[in-house]
Amino acid sequence: MSARPQVQTGLDTGPRRGDGGPVQTTTLGEPVPATVTTPPGARRRLVGAALAVLLAVAGWGGWVWSHPRLLPDLAGTVALSAPTASGGSLATTMVYPTGDRETLVLESLRPVLDEPEAPGVGVAFAICHRLPDEDPPGAARDAAEHCRDLEPVHLPMRFVRGPDDLLVLTLTASRPGQVHVTGVDVGYRRSAAHLWQRGVQRVRVDAVLTVPG
Repeated sequence: MSARPQVQTGLDTGPRRGDGGPVQTTTLGEPVPATVTTPPGARRRLVGAALAVLLAVAGWGGWVWSHPRLLPDLAGTVALSAPTASGGSLATTMVYPTGDRETLVLESLRPVLDEPEAPGVGVAFAICHRLPDEDPPGAARDAAEHCRDLEPVHLPMRFVRGPDDLLVLTLTASRPGQVHVTGVDVGYRRSAAHLWQRGVQRVRVDAVLTVPG
């Protein structure tokens, strides 16, 4: 009797699992495929670490954005003695001219003094539209002598940082002793070209006014 031909039905007739799925079989000597799974606890730790990194980067970026560094610190010390015991003044340039022009909005100006509550002490700010070929005031009794026009600062106020305008600080004292300004916290907003960056920058200013006793 001849053998009956086998019929190819296209159906999988291999061994089945209890749930009806095919049983994975291997030929002797073949590598068994491995499935790597990450434990749930490890996944949570990875997600937590990634979130911590993202938050740290965002926090650093926010700090940098709110602490602009456009205005340079002043090098050296400026000092002046009042002519009499009744008091005097010291005017010095706080923001010098520059070749690059940018319009800022000054929002706050807070001087940093050795004795913030000292009586008889005043600090005022003005924008000096300087005279042609006139040097910016370094340690002057009156900044107006160096300016075409001296415009008192009334916050908020536009300030065009460039070759023509200066930001001047004037320190006054009406009592014997020494007044020392170590810096100014300047709050300002930059132009659209800098995406309106806004923040506070401490500018180093070392100015000393001495009134004789």
